[in-house]
Amino acid sequence: MTFLQSRNLFKKLSMIAIALLPLFCLTTAVAPAKASTLFQGDLTVETMTPGDLISVTCISSTNCIAVGFGSGNPANPIFWTGDPSKWTAGNAYVIDLTSLGGGYLNTVTCSSSTNCVGVGGTFAGDIFVWTGDPSKWTAGNAYVIDLTSLGGGQLYSVTCSSSTNCVAVGSTNGIPNEPIVWTGDPSKWTAGNANVINFTSLGGGVLYSVTCSSSTNCVDVGSTTGIPNEPIVWTGDPSKWTAGNANVIDLTSLGGGVLYSVTCSSSTNCVGVGNTFGSLRNPIVWTGDPSKWTAGNANVIDLTSLGGGALNSVTCSSSTNCVGVGVTYGIPNEPIVWTGDPSKWTAGNANKVDLTSLGGGALNSVTCSSSTNCVGVGNTFGSLQYPVIYSFVAPSFGIPWGWGYSPEVINVPTPDAPTNLSVSTPRSGGIITLSWSPVAENGSGPITSYVCSSGAAVTISVTGTSCTFTNKSLIITNNSASLSVVAVNQSGTSDPATLPVQWASPPTTTTTTTTTTPVITTKTITCHKGIHLKKVTGVTPVCPSGWKK
Repeated sequence: MTFLQSRNLFKKLSMIAIALLPLFCLTTAVAPAKASTLFQGDLTVETMTPGDLISVTCISSTNCIAVGFGSGNPANPIFWTGDPSKWTAGNAYVIDLTSLGGGYLNTVTCSSSTNCVGVGGTFAGDIFVWTGDPSKWTAGNAYVIDLTSLGGGQLYSVTCSSSTNCVAVGSTNGIPNEPIVWTGDPSKWTAGNANVINFTSLGGGVLYSVTCSSSTNCVDVGSTTGIPNEPIVWTGDPSKWTAGNANVIDLTSLGGGVLYSVTCSSSTNCVGVGNTFGSLRNPIVWTGDPSKWTAGNANVIDLTSLGGGALNSVTCSSSTNCVGVGVTYGIPNEPIVWTGDPSKWTAGNANKVDLTSLGGGALNSVTCSSSTNCVGVGNTFGSLQYPVIYSFVAPSFGIPWGWGYSPEVINVPTPDAPTNLSVSTPRSGGIITLSWSPVAENGSGPITSYVCSSGAAVTISVTGTSCTFTNKSLIITNNSASLSVVAVNQSGTSDPATLPVQWASPPTTTTTTTTTTPVITTKTITCHKGIHLKKVTGVTPVCPSGWKK
């Protein structure tokens, strides 16, 4: 069974062995919002770095760290720190794991902005753990847990009472997948001190979310990987969890299911969310004592009208005041939000966020500083998926919640201006030749052309690094001219580079004109190649070889 649409992160991590499982990791944030007509809200679409925001945690509304991965070749861990409203492509941190085939960051927890624990891994199956100041994380200072003997593995969730007292959960990548748990100091975790839970009798299993009131009193949720998948729950001391003391919830009548997220006010008062796995997957919610959750006391939300759906994350200030976020499975997928008492959530009181213009999308996680001040993170589902951040303040005068948004697109930089300009007399024809050094690629894409001008209405477009002016393309005033050139690529046009030229007497092969200042007119087209999307800008833009308009 493949869940490519149900879990956007799984589109990338399906390469690393859990090919039958949806991937979920919590994300959290708190950020200020912008005002709209009815609801104050903002949606940021990060278009420079395709990929996902998977997890975010905040010390304050302007001091957060969000982690995930890009979608380069190979994809590498990526994260932002500081004020979420100011995150751009330019201030992201990328951990270069190219030599290891790329990798990802799944989740992060912080006691301060310089004291965090982040977990992730490589696509080959090694688990990476970073501790301390995230702005200093590199491939060299990660703790690498070699799980070769277990077929590799992944960590999906981590919670810490201190930097040396944490609980992390995930799975091995062997056949079958097995739930795996570490406790204590993350810098000392090894394959040898992990609690690998033998779930062979149930076809294996995965742990997606853990929350703890102490190191020996935790609640963890996930699913088996047998047929069908079934939600699983553990409570108590994670070092003592076994197949025998798990609560495996029999959802055979609903086609199986999974729990992605859990939050608890006490060990017997929790809210867990996920989805069923029938012919139409639907969101599912449990409340109360997790050791007593059954198929009979679940709230299965019928989203038939929306093509089904899933709940990916939940946060609560009380057992009857929660926010749950996820995704519909219609075409396109759309983010969906519930608020209030989770036992009463229905299709009728959900807020579906219309992202049709962005190809649909999903919300992976939500966190709230109050019931009216929340941030959710996820991704779009266009031909190339991008991280998104929603932040909003809901009105306090009783109007049902909603997430209005005004997209803010963070574009790639334009090319650098040409340098080292020089002039020479052409060997034949023309009046003067302008030359420059090739413009290096600066992250905005390769240079597609250069456009020269001297103030005349006629401009010269070339692909090389020189252009020759004639009497039709050159304006000479008082024996002088100003020659300029700009670089053009898929992201736009550089600032002009200008070189003034002076003659002792007017060139005899030209006449002075008084034509208007040139206007370099460019246009942008969108090209696609498979799931990849590229914008090409130029005077006469064309798609690169192998790409289609």
